Order: sequence, then structure tokens, then C-alpha cells
Amino acid sequence: MIERDGRTSQLAKFDRCVWHAGKAIWNGQSPNARFLAVSLLTWGEVRAEYGGVYGVSQFKAWNGSVLPNEEIVCRVSNNGTDQKYWWDAATNAQVASLTRFCLWAVDHGISIDNICGHDECAIPKGRKSDPGGVLPMTMLDYRDQLAIEHLKTRCVV
Repeated sequence: MIERDGRTSQLAKFDRCVWHAGKAIWNGQSPNARFLAVSLLTWGEVRAEYGGVYGVSQFKAWNGSVLPNEEIVCRVSNNGTDQKYWWDAATNAQVASLTRFCLWAVDHGISIDNICGHDECAIPKGRKSDPGGVLPMTMLDYRDQLAIEHLKTRCVV
């Protein structure tokens, strides 16, 4: 689990199946049984409430909590519809911690191709929308960035 300030906590032993993704398939296997699970503590997709002369008046989480506007980002869907969604974005500290963890995992034998988001592996497709717009890029772009970072940190000059 990665807190908003980037601190990480291990909630389960690495040899335990925690059913993190629910019903899911990625690269022909269940990510629940064979993958490490990471949670970024954000509210995920949020609801915009409209009103007043300026349009959006506030953003609310799934439980009705009002969220600070400065933590919300608008991202276009990756499903080809150009529909816009509002997200409680991961902080820079969370993204940096996630990247450090993923690079550690790659160094310990996990393929970058096996790093996926719920929105990519959940069955049926569309059942989960995260990480969606929580990250500043798509998962495809994130895997590409990880590959570049992995090469940069492993090159000896």
C-alpha cells in the first residue's frame, strides 16, 4: 500500500494469495495467484457536482466526502470514446514510490509485461476503472517508462 506521502506498507506476505484484483486475467494467468498487488491510496474516480457560474462546484468521492479541488484531475478515457472523467490523482510521492517498487520487482525477476492495472485485467472488461486517471499516464506508457528507467539505472558508464 502506498500512502499519499509515498510511505509504503506491506499488508500481506509475498507467498499469500489476497484476491486483490477479483476475477481477472492477464497474460493468460490470474494476477491474484501469481502477481504482487499494489494499492495507491486515492479516492479513484470521483463525481463532479456542477453549479454556479463557474461550472464544477465540488468533487465527491464514492462515499460522499468532498475532496480538495487541487487533488482532482480530468482525464480522457482510454476506451476510445473521448469521454472525460474526474480522478483523485496520485501524488508525485506515490508515483515515485510505485516506480521504485516496480523497479525492485523487475530486479527480482518480475517481467515489466506483467505489471498491469485493474482496468486492464479485471473480468468482465470495464468492471474496474482503476488506476484509470489516477496515474499521470496510461499503463502502457507507464510500462514503457519503467523499461527506460530500468535500462538507465542498470547501465554502467
